[in-house]
Amino acid sequence: MRFVKQLLAVGAVALVGGQGLAAVEGSFFLTLVIGAVTAVLGVVVYRWVVRRTERREPTELSRDGWGGKLSRGTLIGLAMFAAVIANIAFLGGYHVEGWGSPMGALGLLGFMAAVAVAEELLFRGCCSGSSRSVRAPGSLWP
Repeated sequence: MRFVKQLLAVGAVALVGGQGLAAVEGSFFLTLVIGAVTAVLGVVVYRWVVRRTERREPTELSRDGWGGKLSRGTLIGLAMFAAVIANIAFLGGYHVEGWGSPMGALGLLGFMAAVAVAEELLFRGCCSGSSRSVRAPGSLWP
C-alpha cells in the first residue's frame, strides 16, 4: 500500500506540474518558474510521503555530498547526450539551421527540470524503493 501512496503523491505533483507547463506554453519565464516549482515540490512531497509511509528518512535524497553527485551526474549526462548527437551528425542525420532563442532555452531548462525530477522520483524513488523491500527466497541481494 505504501508503494501506491508514494506513486500517487509523486504522480499527482507531476500531473499538476505538467498541466501547469502545458497551460503556459509559449511563455519562457512562466515555463522556467513552473518547472522549477514542480521540481522542488516533487522532492518535498516525496520526502514527506516516504517519512509517513516508511517511517524513515529518505536517505536517497540526503544532502551529504549532493554537490559532487549533481556535478558528476550532470557531466556524465551531458557527455552521453553529446555522444549521441555526434553519432547522429556523423551519420548525416543532424544539421544545425539556427541558434534558436536563448529565452526559449531558459524555458526548456525549467521544463526539463520538472521532467527529470518527476522521472527520477517515480522510477528510482517509488519503483526501486518498493523493490528494495522485497527479497526473493534464496536470493543473495539484501
